[in-house]
Amino acid sequence: MLEVKDLSICFHLRPPTTLKGEMMRRAKFGGNQPRIPKKEFWALKDVSFTLYEGDSLGIVGDNGAGKSTLLKLIVGIYPPTDGVITYSGSMFPLLQTGLGFDVELTGDENVFLSMAWFGLSKKQVRPLLDQVFEFSELQEFRDQPLKPTPPA
Repeated sequence: MLEVKDLSICFHLRPPTTLKGEMMRRAKFGGNQPRIPKKEFWALKDVSFTLYEGDSLGIVGDNGAGKSTLLKLIVGIYPPTDGVITYSGSMFPLLQTGLGFDVELTGDENVFLSMAWFGLSKKQVRPLLDQVFEFSELQEFRDQPLKPTPPA
């Protein structure tokens, strides 16, 4: 189960500055530099949902809508500004496709390697291999290295 209740995160943004602008500001004010005002940016505000075992969730939205931020909050990469996240079971944060893959290894070998990062043994991963390749729709390439072989 995963429950997300009233989840919000606020980032504090500073106005962009150039090296020249920063040097001039330091020269003008020395050690008594006024603080640059921060702008609040609420990436997510009051998001709530509950997933039960067997449920699926699709997250769709424009660039900058907060999809990756939501996932990073759920797996604990970012702490929420407000709200609560509770879950039972294990959490596997695979947020970036291809992260940690070795192009010289086969698909099977890369799955074993990736799951080893999460503490799973070959014995635990082996029954999941068919599901991984069925989901990815890459069954016919699972025994091939990720790096393509150039034509002869």
